[in-house]
Amino acid sequence: MRRLCSAAVSLASIACAAPSTPDYGPAIAELERLIPELMRAADVPGLSIALVDGPETVWLGGFGHTDRTGARPVTGQTTFSLQSISKTYTAIGVLLAVESGRLGLDDPLVRHLPDFSIRSRFGDDEAGRITIRHLLSHWAGLPHEAPVGGNFDQRPTTFERHVESIADAWLMSPVGFRYSYSNLGPDLAGYVLERLTGQPFAEYVRAALFEPLGMTASTFDEALARRRTDLARGHAGDREVPDLQIAIVPSGGMYSTARDMARFVSFMLAGGAIDGRTLLAPELLDQMATPQLGFERPGGYGLGLSVRPMAGATLLAHGGDGYGYATMQAWIPEHRVGVVVLSNQHSSIAYELADSALRKMVRAKLGQVPPDPPVSFDDAPEVEPDPAVLSRLAGSYKRRSSLIRFAVVDGALHADSTRLVARGPTTFSGPGVRYRFALGPDGAPRGVEMTSCCGLEYWPYNDGPGDPPGPNRAWWATVVGSYRAPVFGGFHPMEVSVRRGYLYLDWGGGQRLREHAPRLYFTPDGESVRFLDDRVEVGNRPFSRIPR
Repeated sequence: MRRLCSAAVSLASIACAAPSTPDYGPAIAELERLIPELMRAADVPGLSIALVDGPETVWLGGFGHTDRTGARPVTGQTTFSLQSISKTYTAIGVLLAVESGRLGLDDPLVRHLPDFSIRSRFGDDEAGRITIRHLLSHWAGLPHEAPVGGNFDQRPTTFERHVESIADAWLMSPVGFRYSYSNLGPDLAGYVLERLTGQPFAEYVRAALFEPLGMTASTFDEALARRRTDLARGHAGDREVPDLQIAIVPSGGMYSTARDMARFVSFMLAGGAIDGRTLLAPELLDQMATPQLGFERPGGYGLGLSVRPMAGATLLAHGGDGYGYATMQAWIPEHRVGVVVLSNQHSSIAYELADSALRKMVRAKLGQVPPDPPVSFDDAPEVEPDPAVLSRLAGSYKRRSSLIRFAVVDGALHADSTRLVARGPTTFSGPGVRYRFALGPDGAPRGVEMTSCCGLEYWPYNDGPGDPPGPNRAWWATVVGSYRAPVFGGFHPMEVSVRRGYLYLDWGGGQRLREHAPRLYFTPDGESVRFLDDRVEVGNRPFSRIPR
C-alpha cells in the first residue's frame, strides 16, 4: 500500500507522489460503463471528463453529443460553459496580481474602486469595510444577483453596466457577519483587475494565466466561445437553452475544455508550478485553500474554492450550474489526483460523477479509500434543556435556498426529524453537527449558527408558532398572486401570499417578509423585495405577475 502524505504538510508543498502512475485501467473501464447509464437517467446530451494524476492526464473521455441532433460527438476537447467554476480562475487571477504587488487581499475595495457604493441598512460605512478577501470568500454581505445582468435578467447589457448597477442593490448583512454565496464578489474583484491593468478582464486572464498554463482553448470572451463549432449547447430538461449573454463574466463567464482544465488541475497539484516554473507563491496557494474568516477547519470556503474532508485528506473543488450546464472541477492535493466533469444539462451528474471518479482513483492509487475522521460535537456534557427556551427556539430558519424547521418533541429539540442533544442553554448537537442559537435582548430567536465538517453557516430566523399575529395590511391584497421570472430561456414561478397576518414569498420554503419602508421588504436572510406596479423584484430578480 502506498503511504499517505502527512496531514500537517502545506497543501501547496505536498510532494510525496507515488513513484509511478498506478493502473487506472479498471477504474476507467468502470466509469466508461457507468457514465452512459448516468447520462440516460439524467437526460444529459453530452459529457466530457478528465482524470489527473499529478502532471499526467491519465484519461480524457467524451460521451454523447453537443446537442440533441447528434451531429457532433463530445470529446475531451469540446468547449463547455463552466458557470461558477469561473470563480476559481478569477481568484487565481487576483492572486497573481497580489503576487506582482498590484493589490493586497486585505485592501479595501474602495481603494481600487473609489466610486463604489451599495445600499445598506447597517450603517453608512459598510461599503468602505469590504476587502478583496471578502469578495473572494463570500463574506462581503453582497446579494447573489445585481439589478442588471444577473441570471434572471435576459436584457442585453455589458459587464461594466452590470457592475455599476450594484449601487442600486442592498447588502444582505453587515460586512464580515456571515458567509453568503454571491456572484457579485468575484465580479467586483474582476472589475478591480480591469481597473488595475487597463485591460478587459478576459484579456488579462488570458495573458496572466491561460497562456502560461498552455490553456489555449480557454477564454472569458463569450463572443469568441460562441463562434466555435465544437461548443456544447446547454439544455434545461428537453429544451435547448438559447444564446443568452452571460454578463457575470468573472463569476460565471468562462469557457473551456476538459483537456485544458486538466492542465490547471496539474498546476494546482504541483503547488502553483507549471513545467517546473512557479507561477504562484505557495503561501498564496495555501490561503486560497484555507477556509476564510468564520469558517473552521476542516471544511468551508476559501478563496474561490470549497474545502472539505474526503478520503482521509482534503478536497478542493468548485462546481457550476446554470444556462443549461452542470460542471465540476476537484482535486485532492495529498493524494495528487483530480477530476474534471463537464455536462450540458441541468442535473447533479457532474457532482456525483466527480465524487465517484476521485474515490476510484484513490482506491487504485492506495489500495483503499481512507476514511474521514469522525466529526463530533459531543465534547461538552449533556445538560437538561429549559422548556421555556426550547419553545422560543422552535420554528423555521432560512437555510440557503430552503428552510430548516426546529420543533420540540417529547421535551427535546428536533432539527427536522433528528433529535438533538442539549450542550448548553442554546447550544445543541446532532450527528456531525452543532447548532448555536442567537437570541435578541427580548429573548426572541435571531438565527442559528450551524457548524459541520464542511464549515460554518448562519441561518436567520424565519417564523415560529410563538410569533404574535401580523399587521395584515390592507394593500397586501393588491400584490397577492402568482408571478414568474425568466431564467435560461424558461420561467421560474413564485407565489405571494398572506399567512397569519404576515406577507410571505412561497419561494424557498415560504419566507416571511420584514417591512423596511413602504413597498420595500426583506427576506429573513436579507434579500431585498420591492413591490412595483406590475412586478416584484426579489433579490434584484424581476418577477412579473401572471394574470388570473
